Amino acid sequence: MVQNLVRITVVQSGDHILNTFDDRVSSFAEHKFQRDGIEVKIGCGVIGGSEKEIAVEVKSEGIVSSIPYGMVVWSAGTGTRPIIRNFMEQIGQSKKRSLATDEWLRVEGCDSVYALGDCATIHQRKVMEDILTIFSVADKDNSGTLTVKEFQDVIKDILVRPKSAKKDDLEMCNSSDRLTILETAVSKLSANMGS
Repeated sequence: MVQNLVRITVVQSGDHILNTFDDRVSSFAEHKFQRDGIEVKIGCGVIGGSEKEIAVEVKSEGIVSSIPYGMVVWSAGTGTRPIIRNFMEQIGQSKKRSLATDEWLRVEGCDSVYALGDCATIHQRKVMEDILTIFSVADKDNSGTLTVKEFQDVIKDILVRPKSAKKDDLEMCNSSDRLTILETAVSKLSANMGS
């Protein structure tokens, strides 16, 4: 098979691949690459190359090695561009590597300014904190469990558009898919629980 003739090596200068993402994303990608037979060299920098190989230095040890190649894909230079850095300073985000946005891709601290791609990072709320808050509000009788009615009521509340979200933001999402999934989950839950 051709796949047995192909070897993929990822050279990463940082301690982890995808190091601008949440640690769980980085860890998942590294483990996935390992399972797929992709070699990941972390803490290494490309210091040179020729027509047949690239020279890589392990930063912590100063050891240089060569990696033969048939094709090189170079994916570097995602540093913050001067125009973005200047904008970040103006809005008080200068201590970050990229623009912080909310889940709707709105730049935090700015009205009607959106960002996506390498220049932006989506601020991800802690799901468990949200769930615990939602659960405590939904548990009307403080029983530590939710009845089907309490669950259905809280789901209805969650589906109501938040006041902070603008109509245009919501139109970008395909909420009918989420609603179908939610309705299916609620109907299965209702079938398995008593009210």
